[in-house]
Amino acid sequence: MSLRKLVVKRAMSISLFLFLALVAFYSLIHSSLFSVKEVAVTGNKVVMAGEIKALSGIVADTNIFQIDPARAEQAVKIHPLIKDAKVVRHLPNRIEIKVVERKPWAVVPAGETFWIIDDCGVFIDRTESIQTVSCPVITMEGIPPKISIGQRLNEDAIGAVRDIVNNLSELQLSQISEFHCRKDNQVYIYTLRGTEIRFGHTDRLSEKVRMIDQVLEMEQELSPGEALAYVDLRFKGQPVAKYR
Repeated sequence: MSLRKLVVKRAMSISLFLFLALVAFYSLIHSSLFSVKEVAVTGNKVVMAGEIKALSGIVADTNIFQIDPARAEQAVKIHPLIKDAKVVRHLPNRIEIKVVERKPWAVVPAGETFWIIDDCGVFIDRTESIQTVSCPVITMEGIPPKISIGQRLNEDAIGAVRDIVNNLSELQLSQISEFHCRKDNQVYIYTLRGTEIRFGHTDRLSEKVRMIDQVLEMEQELSPGEALAYVDLRFKGQPVAKYR
């Protein structure tokens, strides 16, 4: 047999092998072995598993390789109480939907209603009394008159308060009654004794947080009948304090 015929025969053998392997692989992945038998939901505490499954659009007996995880994840995240979602294939026939639910982080008064938001500023619930939730209280300028679950507040303002809260100690937080966000995203903090701390923006964050301790110490040293009107931390140097 000539070298040319040997090469042609070997090429045909390889092609046939690859074709048969491809057919076998195609038959395998489309067999009932890879039909989804279980869709499990993990990470949920508030949103019902059935609701999450329905949003994902994943149904039993669908071929596991025909499922588009990214599309299912986006569909699940439409739910206002779902912060993140991840769809994982567990071969041969199991799908897991991992979710991260939005958690109560702060209370926002709006009219006669107290709304609960997560740390991204998304409205997730309402409460009858501010006393029933142990979260920071945030007041804001320019809150829309009509609010619905899933609506989002000013992200820059909420981000500023979040940065401040994350740097405060539990003792400092226990002495604060309210965080107020102005339209220019400056933050004013009010203590339980009524002192206005003009925190401003989050520049010099660590320095300003330390100064809050000084303000609380100043309150402790007040004489009877004396009170602090405000302490201004917005500018470098010694804080400006005004008594009333």
